[in-house]
Amino acid sequence: MIIRECFRVFDEVGGSRAIPEEAYDSQGELDEDDIFCAHCLSKECDDDNDILLCDGYCDRAYHQHCLDPPLLHLPKDDEDWLCPACDCKIDALYYLNLGTAQQLWFDVKWTEIFAKEAAEGPPGGPAGPAAGLPTLLQALLPEDESDDEDFVP
Repeated sequence: MIIRECFRVFDEVGGSRAIPEEAYDSQGELDEDDIFCAHCLSKECDDDNDILLCDGYCDRAYHQHCLDPPLLHLPKDDEDWLCPACDCKIDALYYLNLGTAQQLWFDVKWTEIFAKEAAEGPPGGPAGPAAGLPTLLQALLPEDESDDEDFVP
């Protein structure tokens, strides 16, 4: 269940909007007017806050300052850039494939990997970008941090 929820969160990215398929031409290119930030939905950009297209399969773009943490320097001209969700998904898939007999590919959506569960929705509530995330975090984080030397109640 934890793995499924991680992949769902990677793909849904907190409700961020992807650039619609119909915005791409027959060669997969986008017109500059069709590019918008998945976080704030604005098309406006400037030299200090450019919009970067993710080179992953999420079809999203982000302002430098809409990312958390903000991206202070643009990648070099030929360097690929992945949004935080795609970057995490690649790492998760690498380790999942390493530890199992399956070979899952980056471009496969969570709804294809977990079709039955996707139809049912996340555990404990309706489907949505952040639904199930608190449950996921509770499963991953310890309940009691009193043994942690940095813990200050």
